[in-house]
Amino acid sequence: MLRRWPLSAAFSMAAAGFFGAAASAADGPKVVVTVKPVHALVAGIMSGVAEPTLVVDGSASPHTFTLKPSVARAINNADVFIRVSEQLEPFTRKVAEALPKSVLLITLAVEKTGVKLLEQRSNGTFEKHAHEDEGD
Repeated sequence: MLRRWPLSAAFSMAAAGFFGAAASAADGPKVVVTVKPVHALVAGIMSGVAEPTLVVDGSASPHTFTLKPSVARAINNADVFIRVSEQLEPFTRKVAEALPKSVLLITLAVEKTGVKLLEQRSNGTFEKHAHEDEGD
């Protein structure tokens, strides 16, 4: 059974000193994060404790990312692995199923968090429009 923690649980753990407690180890907690926006948030929470490892870096897309053996090892050796969702990062499905029990999996986009997902917009501000009336 996969251990899934919603976003609220992730921040509750951080607020409760999870990262601080894990920092008593020589190198601090080993946290691996899939994408840049989440990495920035986690790095802010972990500031002064340790630096999380980013999986999908550069201009790579989480939708088509191919996991390298070195990244798979980093995830398996982590204390915490944080992803957005299996749908956004399909490469994480098999990774999550094979995680050692010692690695805490945090999935941020879990429907049980009380967040209502809206359908993707295709009109309004997403349609082409002109700005002639806005001046210079």
